[in-house]
Amino acid sequence: MYTRRDDRPRALVTAGSRPYIPQHVDLLPRLTKTLTDAGMEVLLAGPQELVESLGDGLGDVKAGWIPLEVAARTCDLMVHHGGGVTTMGALNVGIPQLMLPKSNYQIESTRPVAEFGAGLMLTPEQDTIEEIEKSCLELLSNPAYASRARQLAAEIATLPSPAEVVGLLEELVTT
Repeated sequence: MYTRRDDRPRALVTAGSRPYIPQHVDLLPRLTKTLTDAGMEVLLAGPQELVESLGDGLGDVKAGWIPLEVAARTCDLMVHHGGGVTTMGALNVGIPQLMLPKSNYQIESTRPVAEFGAGLMLTPEQDTIEEIEKSCLELLSNPAYASRARQLAAEIATLPSPAEVVGLLEELVTT
């Protein structure tokens, strides 16, 4: 799961660590089939109980509870629900992302990523199989998305770590 099997494009799909929202769970079998039918190797990251509930319908998809940042580094694309941790994980490793937010909060928090050009966002009204496949193929075929994603990852890498920030805050409080 942590290494590529072949030279096909590799997509990491997740609905987050708490995919109990029905539209997130309902999306997964549909989405993984769309991506595998388009010729991609697909990883599905989710809690074990979710993976088990999906049963044998996943076909050749590798599925389980996997650390996103480890798996994402081996992928060409991340497709997800628009959660903050997942979005930042993709930004941190510098891969383009297709964000499928369901709530207004998720839409507003993922919009800047799409506007910057590091990914695409489909709102619930746009979220069709055809649009998902079209968007994934666009993200993989247009190198500008990967370039913008890597640009953000490089900028993130220059930021101070949480430990460094805490140290600075401690200095401010004690002076």
